[in-house]
Amino acid sequence: MRTSLLFISLCVVFLCTCCGTRIDQNNQDMIETSDLESQALTAMTDFYGFLNHKQFQRAAKLYGGSYDILIDYNPTVEEGDKSSLLRAACRFNGFMCLEVLSAQLIEGDDQGEFTYEVKFANPDGSEFVLGPCCGASEEEMPPKSSFTVYVQCDDDGSCLVMDLPPYLP
Repeated sequence: MRTSLLFISLCVVFLCTCCGTRIDQNNQDMIETSDLESQALTAMTDFYGFLNHKQFQRAAKLYGGSYDILIDYNPTVEEGDKSSLLRAACRFNGFMCLEVLSAQLIEGDDQGEFTYEVKFANPDGSEFVLGPCCGASEEEMPPKSSFTVYVQCDDDGSCLVMDLPPYLP
């Protein structure tokens, strides 16, 4: 009997994973993953993946955040040339254009605003850790491996990432 229950539980977890439902480990209830949440997650992973694979025009279509810092860092690039600004961010400005290793939804609402806790992958597949910089010790600036990323989606299902990749001065 116990073996049957274990088998059934494993099947439920597998099926939920396949069909867009997740299990909340706190209360073991099944929670339906919304289409909008799935689109937000896809937009986020695609955005960072496009940056990592140097597909800057595609990445620019998924970025809705501010370009101000990139404009300041790259005065010779036209302000409206978003793909060139993202290229400069990844190649010259110290932004770590890495793929998403894992993403956990922290907060989401039916208004299309989602907050994720994201971990990025180094080129070798290991977890990216942003260590202390600029002469600071680990006590003064503890290593960081999780980053908050915001995604905003419209009613039509189009989603934009609002945060640039981690920055390494």
